[in-house]
Amino acid sequence: MTDPPSDTSLIDLLRVKQSPAAAQKIWERYFQRLVGLARKKLEGVPRRSFDEEDVALSAFDSFFRGVATGRRPATTPRW
Repeated sequence: MTDPPSDTSLIDLLRVKQSPAAAQKIWERYFQRLVGLARKKLEGVPRRSFDEEDVALSAFDSFFRGVATGRRPATTPRW
């Protein structure tokens, strides 16, 4: 049995090869955690036209765009 790929190796695959499989793995690992974090941060804030999933989607959009343009996270995401 092989170990699952590290976050760093997935980010490298995403950056170098624009790998949809790497993007999917990152999504699977972190989307629910990020939604939970956003839920905590938004607790008590009146909801308007967005919710915690919108915040998570926006964060992922920024992350994936950044990787696509060559920006590399200073550390592994802690979502």
